Amino acid sequence: MIKRILASMSAFCALLPLLLTAAGCAADGATPVLRVYNWEDYISKPDKDGGDEYVDLIAEFEKEYGVKVE
Repeated sequence: MIKRILASMSAFCALLPLLLTAAGCAADGATPVLRVYNWEDYISKPDKDGGDEYVDLIAEFEKEYGVKVE
């Protein structure tokens, strides 16, 4: 009886990390949101041509990694 309880507890403890990892996965297919708290000027960078235009790094990041940045 005690061996059976210990075997059950051991199996549960072995599977617990796997269950907790799976619990964090999004199953509804919604786009994950990444919230960034920073000054806006620190996120953009000047255009490669040296002009005054700025590259929209947030839009590029969202497209490349499939997340929504707020």
